[in-house]
Amino acid sequence: MLTTHVQKFLKLSTGQGYQCYGDNEDPNQFYVIPATPTYKRTEDGKALDFTVTKYNPGPGKEGGGFCTFTVVLPFPNPQEQDLIKQLLSKELNPQLEQRAKNIVEMLEAYKKQPQGEWKTLSKNLGYTDQQVDALAKTYQPAQGWQQFIPTNVKLNAVPFTQTKTELLLKDSNSRLILPNPTPPKPSGFGDNNAIFNLELTEHGATFLEKALKEGAGGSIAGVRYEMSFEAVLPPAEVTVFYKSSEVASFAHTIDRNVWGQATEENIKKELEQKQTYGVKVGPVLGQGWTPEQKNKLEQDLRDWGNKQLTNILKNQTEGLDISNLGQHFQKNPDKVSEVLSATVDINITYSESRAVEQTIFPQLQLPTISSILNPDGLLDDNELKKALDKYFKAYNLVDDFYRDKTLQIVVNGDFEKLKISYVRVDIEYLGCKTSDRNKTVLFEAKGKPEPSPNGGENKKNPVMWSYGIENGQPVQTCSYTYEIGYANGKTFNTPQAQKIDGSVLNINIQDIGIARANIKGDNIDWQLVDRAQVTYKFEPDGLSPIEKKITLTQAKPNADEFVEPLLVAKPVPVKYHTEFVLKDGSRFVYAPGSQKQKVDWATDYKTDIYIEPPFLAPRTYTILPSGLDSNVLLIASTLKYTVPALGDFTINFPVSFQNSSESKSWKVPTFPASMTPKLEYDTQLVFNDGNRSKYQGSESVDTSFILVGIPPEQLLNVVIDETGLQNFAERFERIKVQLLYEDAKNGIRKEDENKFIFQSGNNNIVDRWSVPLKEGGPKSYKYRLLIRHKAVFNGSSLNLYWPVELTTENTNNLDLSEIIKTDAEIAAANGKFLVKVTAGNLFQFEPNYLAIAVNIEYDSKRTRLVVNQQQPVQYFVAERLTAGAIGTYKWLAQIKKKDGSMEYHPSDATWISSTDAVVNLESVLDVWGAPPSPGIGSGTGSGSGTGTTSGLSDFDF
Repeated sequence: MLTTHVQKFLKLSTGQGYQCYGDNEDPNQFYVIPATPTYKRTEDGKALDFTVTKYNPGPGKEGGGFCTFTVVLPFPNPQEQDLIKQLLSKELNPQLEQRAKNIVEMLEAYKKQPQGEWKTLSKNLGYTDQQVDALAKTYQPAQGWQQFIPTNVKLNAVPFTQTKTELLLKDSNSRLILPNPTPPKPSGFGDNNAIFNLELTEHGATFLEKALKEGAGGSIAGVRYEMSFEAVLPPAEVTVFYKSSEVASFAHTIDRNVWGQATEENIKKELEQKQTYGVKVGPVLGQGWTPEQKNKLEQDLRDWGNKQLTNILKNQTEGLDISNLGQHFQKNPDKVSEVLSATVDINITYSESRAVEQTIFPQLQLPTISSILNPDGLLDDNELKKALDKYFKAYNLVDDFYRDKTLQIVVNGDFEKLKISYVRVDIEYLGCKTSDRNKTVLFEAKGKPEPSPNGGENKKNPVMWSYGIENGQPVQTCSYTYEIGYANGKTFNTPQAQKIDGSVLNINIQDIGIARANIKGDNIDWQLVDRAQVTYKFEPDGLSPIEKKITLTQAKPNADEFVEPLLVAKPVPVKYHTEFVLKDGSRFVYAPGSQKQKVDWATDYKTDIYIEPPFLAPRTYTILPSGLDSNVLLIASTLKYTVPALGDFTINFPVSFQNSSESKSWKVPTFPASMTPKLEYDTQLVFNDGNRSKYQGSESVDTSFILVGIPPEQLLNVVIDETGLQNFAERFERIKVQLLYEDAKNGIRKEDENKFIFQSGNNNIVDRWSVPLKEGGPKSYKYRLLIRHKAVFNGSSLNLYWPVELTTENTNNLDLSEIIKTDAEIAAANGKFLVKVTAGNLFQFEPNYLAIAVNIEYDSKRTRLVVNQQQPVQYFVAERLTAGAIGTYKWLAQIKKKDGSMEYHPSDATWISSTDAVVNLESVLDVWGAPPSPGIGSGTGSGSGTGTTSGLSDFDF
């Protein structure tokens, strides 16, 4: 399908410009449309399809005339096609090369991890899941990205869905051009012929003759096309985020009285500045969008994202609206703090790439005929006049020879595509009393791929009569009927004669009496839909209805075009609906327009009918058990996504939890809020003693997490989060969380000491601890952390408790990054003295340093710690003094360089007294120059300098 992801405007050496679009699936396929229309020429290319005729009826009578011309948006000729292919390969090469590399990156990710990052890459490229799957089957890794570069460029016309034309000439009072009941309509295929037949007033004939005849450039008239087509647009991405711990901390740190007096604006401003929650709209990808279009799309997406975030938070906070937080806090601050503490972080990204209708407006300032016939000024005046006389004609109706009534007949429509054999027009001139008053004009199909504007040749067109006179005035009126003959032998006749007073008769056959439908399923997500059965029908007045059924599948997403004569005098719309059968076997019938109430049939006058289910972007729900513990044998639940507007269409999803609290995922094709979808569940708990409990509930369809089991209000749910803990791998080997809940009144005691263990190197974990509550029971619990530090003490890892004793906690969010203090504080609470020695980036700044030995003296005992590029961090641990200088120690650094020499810091080899918890060598050493030499005997440890280095020796590696 045509896509705006790849597009390029090309200016050819011929002067014509073309807008080119790529294809969403075939890298070799491009669609082209001229940037500006042109006059149509005759088949031999020698003459223009253009005529201006004016007539003079004589003294005292109103003159006039008519102007007939055809403009086209021509598909490029073979020579131009070759130029376009060359330019596309050259000018699009950087863009196509980057796109090809992105495709390879996507397919490699798809091959390694089918549920991973390829989803984001495919959205950025505008591919559906089934298209990625199809690409993966033909992908040849050995050929690299070059296999996705066009090697055999194919050019097609843009497949238009709607077409219009307009004459750009200000004539509000019809002083120049008489109204035409049948405005010109482009064919929508081939060269997009648009035939203009203008009946002119006397002033209009004179004016247009002068305006269009002579001059070097453009005239005062113009033509504008309005052409619509379906295109896959670049994806739009929206991320909604909410940082629960920061919002909760913010609530705790502000005085209640201040909150009570603060305005909503100040609260919102404070939260926004802290970036605690909000909506981020990613850049609109692709090319060809105006800044106004991008801004409008981004604002619409931002409003939509705010609505999603509000709904998700309301679901988490028992209906609390975060946008009115100040008002809620003023009324009940304790309740707000409790609710905010129970929230969890939100970070959800929505992205979508889909087909929508695009409209372009190619237009042309009509050039004068002189500028076309004599572009280089090589014709003299007589030659130019002779050439112009072929296009501009004048008739003096005072002469007997010109006393004729003239009627030009134009048939608009594609004989071949509409399966028409002929059109016969019978005309009667009401001013003639003889048998000559009846004339017949026959148009027959040529059988050529591109039909002529009139469908066929007819040398009797236009038809003429000698004017009849009534009451001293010439009679202008003709009556006419016509017959359309179809290839299947059927015919259509106008039910009654119609009259016309003008000089041009337009017969538009392309919208009359034809049942025509082109059913397309390109926009169906075949990862969700198994098949789509489309029922469509035509109900012409007075005739039996025509009804057809076709089935669309991934293998055949588009149906063969249906065309059949109906033999009626007006356009007949197609009515249709679709039964979608999803992969899980569920099904529903849908007709576009089904929103708040069910609509049985959609109605459309367009020929191309794009079948698309009313899905929004699929949503994946994360399902977690609520209350699964050692007393529960099984939690079994059936989730139901119901859409009342589709006849209570329901998607069921059974899920069970037995021995594991691992989350389950459920991908659902979601529906618009206007269709009032519902998310409900029925849950049964089976206990070890054989008892059972049943629960029913519902969730907002906009939620991300669904808890099944014991209702949250009957459960203590503690979120244990260590994702924000800094430098986990550098500081700790593991952290165990000890949890205890006691309800003496109801005889409940639950303790977990070995369930929640966070290991070094896996520090992106958010876990939950659940305890069923009895009525009147406490909602507080106790906790303690057992930390195995990377520091070594007495030959073993250092084990520390924090807090030292079990501590009571009321918040539902146990954030380890907020609980755990500095290493020195935790060690001190456990009776230990700890100092961290770090080189930071010192060895990168000073490549001549091989290693540094930091000697630490505490409680009259000395320890040497060696740091180098491979191990830049070490820890000093000792039993903490109970009296005296508890937190004071001395240190001295020995720097060994790659040339074998050794230096000291301080340079005079004296000990530094310190109470800092960290010795940061990167900060204290001058990395831009070597420390001064300590003097004779330096580096031997023999007591040089002040003699305070006694007992230190050199160190080896």
